[in-house]
Amino acid sequence: MIRNQPPRSKIRMAKWVADLSSSERKIAEHAEACLIRHYGGRSTELLIQACLDASPAVRFRAVWILGKSKDVRAFDSIVVLLEDPDPSVQYDAAYALGELGDPRGFEILRKVIESKPEPTDLTYGAMQGLGVSEDAFGIQSPLSRRDR
Repeated sequence: MIRNQPPRSKIRMAKWVADLSSSERKIAEHAEACLIRHYGGRSTELLIQACLDASPAVRFRAVWILGKSKDVRAFDSIVVLLEDPDPSVQYDAAYALGELGDPRGFEILRKVIESKPEPTDLTYGAMQGLGVSEDAFGIQSPLSRRDR
């Protein structure tokens, strides 16, 4: 290896994080799978940076992977995305917070559900993150309403 160059694994991780923004769904999904399968927590820092990307598609993919990683270093970045302007990012952030498994996140998700009088993608993501049914909080998910 040449001095002052990152190892190949870091180069691959950076490429896969960049591929999260691909307009070709298969490429972006392949990047997700590779980041989860091969790197897990080793890609956390790059994924936290990706959560700041201008593209909602990159943010929701990055936050989803962070949740799957179960790396608590991602906690604060995931919480910030609960207030993202894009509803799909909010949903994935709430779900990821539950996946992360940090007890602090469970309390945040409960508060999200209880504070919203109308169901939103965020409240439904929070319910999914907590693994509870819609009936437990008396909320009908916006996703199920769309299907009817």
